[in-house]
Amino acid sequence: MERKANAISKFVPFGLALVLLYVTQYEARSTEQKGCGAPSLSRPASNNHYNFFDANTILMWIANNGDGSLDPNTGGAGFYWPKGTEKTASYEDGLVWGGLVSGRPRVGGSTYTHGLRAGHVIGGGAVARPDSSNDPRHRVYKIQKNWRELKAIDPTRYAAAREDYVEWPGNLGAPFIDVNGNGRWDPPQLDPADRQTGGDEPSFVGDQQL
Repeated sequence: MERKANAISKFVPFGLALVLLYVTQYEARSTEQKGCGAPSLSRPASNNHYNFFDANTILMWIANNGDGSLDPNTGGAGFYWPKGTEKTASYEDGLVWGGLVSGRPRVGGSTYTHGLRAGHVIGGGAVARPDSSNDPRHRVYKIQKNWRELKAIDPTRYAAAREDYVEWPGNLGAPFIDVNGNGRWDPPQLDPADRQTGGDEPSFVGDQQL
C-alpha cells in the first residue's frame, strides 16, 4: 500500500524552523570572551522541558514552551556552533506571529519571555480549555533516522529515542506517515529487535527532528 504522508508533514518541522528563523536574537559570547569587560547574558532556566537538536555541526536547546537557544544547564546561551565546543552563536530566540482576530490585532510567540505553554487545546469555542502542561505527553520529542544504531553506542540515548518513536504524538498533531491509509494515527508497534510490525511512522525531514 502506498504510504501517504499526513498533511501536517508538508510544513517545515517546528524544531528546524527555530534553527532557521530568528525573530529575536541576542548576541552571546563564547567562554574565551568571559572577563573581557562586556557583561554576559544569563538567567535561570525555567521548569519547562528542554531537549536539544544536534544534527550536523550545531547543538541547539529547545523547550516545550517555545523557548529556543537557552541552555537549561547554565541559564546562558544555548546555540552551540560548532557543537562539542563552548562557542555560541545566539543567546535566546523564538518565533513571533501576529494577525487580526475580529479586526483586533493579536500577537503571540516567544522571545526573551514566552507567551506559550506546553499542551494542546481541548474542545473549541467558548468551552475550549488548555490541557495540563504537566502531562508527560507534552514534552519535547526527538526522533532521528539512525536511532536503532544508538543501542550499541549510547544505551541511554537509545532508550529515550525508542520511547519518543513509539510514543510520538501523532494523535495530537505531530506529522506522521499513514502506513495503513486509514486516515488516523496508529502508534508504531515494534518487536524486540526493533523491527516495525504494525502501526504508522513519525514523519520528519532530514536526519533529526524535535
